[in-house]
Amino acid sequence: MTKFGRFGKLALLSTVTSIALAIGAAAPAHAAWSTFAGQPGSAVVQACKTAVESGYGPLWEITLVAATTPGRTAAARFEVWRGSSLVSRVDLAARDGAWDVKTTWASRILGDTYTGVAGTGLTSGEGSGGAIGGSFSTIAGC
Repeated sequence: MTKFGRFGKLALLSTVTSIALAIGAAAPAHAAWSTFAGQPGSAVVQACKTAVESGYGPLWEITLVAATTPGRTAAARFEVWRGSSLVSRVDLAARDGAWDVKTTWASRILGDTYTGVAGTGLTSGEGSGGAIGGSFSTIAGC
């Protein structure tokens, strides 16, 4: 047997399957993802966008996901800005195999941009992250 043993392999497979299901439930199977922090399979903060029509005009529907494996954390703050005005703020946080999925919207015609921070790490406190932001053209389509 490997150093993980039979039960360790089953636990790892279960964790990977849980993260795949969390991300799969958040968007269609053909979705592409923009990764803001981390790596799939351990802890990750990702987003994708879908064009939608609404009573407010053409919008981007932004799906945000923070997903983790046991012993890992992922968190983000995602803000939508229209010029100097904050339009929306979304906070995500997940740890120890959990996930957090949130949705926000941005105008496709009014020049909305996004800013924020995203990071991943170990529940023991070690981790990395940084600032995110830019035009919605930099976020993958779902």
